[in-house]
Amino acid sequence: MNEVYTAFARHWGFTPLPIQPRRPQENGKQERSGGYVKGNALKGHRFDSLDAHNAHLRHWNRTIARRQTGRSNGLLRPNGTIVPRNSFVGDPIHRVDMRILRRFPLSGRARLDGILEVFNLFDHANYGTYTLAESNASYGQPALSTNGAYKPRMLQLGFRATF
Repeated sequence: MNEVYTAFARHWGFTPLPIQPRRPQENGKQERSGGYVKGNALKGHRFDSLDAHNAHLRHWNRTIARRQTGRSNGLLRPNGTIVPRNSFVGDPIHRVDMRILRRFPLSGRARLDGILEVFNLFDHANYGTYTLAESNASYGQPALSTNGAYKPRMLQLGFRATF
């Protein structure tokens, strides 16, 4: 693999995954984006020169593609500039979970376990997602997350019989 590309990937924190040539099924996302440009920006157009072709693509990128990209993932500001990578870092998770187990022997090898579990013992507010679209009025504010890691304090009681 090209050393310059490898250094670029290392700098931006991703791992390049080489694929075999002429096998679009291995690189669907990238192939779809190429198909999007062909089917949207270039469909029905003919150009007299490479400069005319490039000018058309620059205009399409500014007026159509970026507007749609900005709506879908919020990585573009309303003025068309790109939001810098890692420009927003939310608060870390502060969570303490506790488990208490009490084993009650029955007869022979049989036993009964009583289990008490408390998740987020100190009931610290944790936010897993934030509104990152700079055009949104609630930019930088916590957003609702359904992930269990961000829930308020929960208590769980259980029993287990082993024989």
